[in-house]
Amino acid sequence: RFVKMFENTGWILDDKQNQQDNIMDNGSSYNNKIIFKVRPKKSEELNFYNLEVYKRFDFASNLQRMSVIAKDTNEDYFKIFCKGSPEKLKRLCLNETIPSNFNKTLDYYAAKGYRILALACKYIKIENMEKIDSIQREKIEKNMIFLGFLIVTNKLKPESKSTIATLDNADLRMMMATGDNILTAISVSK
Repeated sequence: RFVKMFENTGWILDDKQNQQDNIMDNGSSYNNKIIFKVRPKKSEELNFYNLEVYKRFDFASNLQRMSVIAKDTNEDYFKIFCKGSPEKLKRLCLNETIPSNFNKTLDYYAAKGYRILALACKYIKIENMEKIDSIQREKIEKNMIFLGFLIVTNKLKPESKSTIATLDNADLRMMMATGDNILTAISVSK
C-alpha cells in the first residue's frame, strides 16, 4: 500500500543507487541517519536529492501522530514532517494555514468511509547536530504548516461479508473498535 502511495507522488526512489550505497529500499542507518535518494519523475535533471532522516518519532496512539526530522543535503535547514489525525494536527498547526473548508472537507470524505490523515511540516534550524538526539517532540510538533489531507480507501476483503454473516448467525454480538473519524467508522460499519 505504501509503495503505491509513494508511486503516486510523482517521485522515484533510486533503488540502483541506493543498493550501490548499501541503502535498502526503506532506508538504512548511516551515521544515525536514514538516507533516501529520490527525484521527481518528470524532472529534466537526473540528479537525485539525498534526503536524510535524522530522527523519527514513532506513531503514538495517545498523541495520534508521528513525525520525522529530515534534511535535504543541499539545504541548510531541517524539516519536520508530521502525519496524524486531522483533528489533532489541526490543533498543532498555525491557524492561518488551516483552510476555511477544513471541517467540511474532512466530514465529506469521512462520511464516504475514507481513512483520512492530515499532513503538516515545519522548517527549523539546528545549529548543533548533537542536539538532534535530545530534541523532544512536544517542542517541535507545534506551530506547523498544514499541508493537506491524505485520503486512503480500505476496501473490505472479499471474505469479510461471509465472515460477518457467520458471526451474526452464531448470535455473537459484534463491535468495531477504531481510532478513525466517527463518520468513517459509521460508513465502514454500514
